[in-house]
Amino acid sequence: MTPTADFRDYFDGVLDVLIGLTAPIRFSRGPTLEQFSATLGLLEAQLEYPDGQRLSLSLSVDNSSGSQLWRHYSFHLQDQSGVCVFRYDNAGHHPALAHFPHHKHVGLSERPEPALQPTVHQLAREVVEHLRSQ
Repeated sequence: MTPTADFRDYFDGVLDVLIGLTAPIRFSRGPTLEQFSATLGLLEAQLEYPDGQRLSLSLSVDNSSGSQLWRHYSFHLQDQSGVCVFRYDNAGHHPALAHFPHHKHVGLSERPEPALQPTVHQLAREVVEHLRSQ
């Protein structure tokens, strides 16, 4: 199915925020936009920063309610050697954490921590803070 303007506009907005706040970057994969039905779409991409750090993202959106509900998401920042800096996701593998299924993995051990579903602006700010601290 060819992506509709609604999905293209929404996913372009997500990428605009990430690129606008965290530039300069390049796409090392994607972006790929798929639409599976009138109400379900998927964005996947990998952004690479000049120092070799990468942000991989996968975002499945359902707009059946008239707004964009993140059904499944993963935003994974890794350093130059592929070690996890952080990853936000809503996979259902840590039911004991507050805000389940939303959580964050941190560091080399990918230690799970409670976290709310982030916004795109929060993600971009956290990436920028990390890049500036390097």
